[in-house]
Amino acid sequence: IFHGGCTLEAAEAVIDLDQFLTFWAMEIIVSHWDGYSGNTNNYWIYADPTSERVHFIPWGVDGTFRPPLQLFEGREAPRSINAAGLLARRLYLHPEGQQLYLDRILSLLDAHWNPDDMKRRINEMVGVFDPAVPVNEIVGLTQALNQVRQFIDTHGELIRTEIEQGPRVWRTPL
Repeated sequence: IFHGGCTLEAAEAVIDLDQFLTFWAMEIIVSHWDGYSGNTNNYWIYADPTSERVHFIPWGVDGTFRPPLQLFEGREAPRSINAAGLLARRLYLHPEGQQLYLDRILSLLDAHWNPDDMKRRINEMVGVFDPAVPVNEIVGLTQALNQVRQFIDTHGELIRTEIEQGPRVWRTPL
């Protein structure tokens, strides 16, 4: 895809690129490092018989809301990009594909990344399950929740800062 004359339009004929861009950007926004774009793991592909295009579906989102990893490289990933998956990599290395991705991630941040609202929702959920937490697990749970809240406070702005400083170069091999 995207070399030897293949275009974004040709890819769009078999892949719902609009849906994929949202899927990919959301994996980065929630830091799903163990998903398609970070580890080629924890995702499904659905071949829609009505459109004859494939759609990506997230799965196994337990590795979210913590600093992103480049698993095979054993290091923290940039906040704004992880492209271990072939399609994500090819799109990011394609100038128009990269711009579509960056535009999508920023528009999703604008629409959905509200730290105060997210932390309020966490507190509501904690209020539901807190009475059932065993006493010996309260400290660990509290520490984990505080790490998630801290991540929420900083992650969105770290993504924006990276993008504003210029798109990160992606040279990590497949």
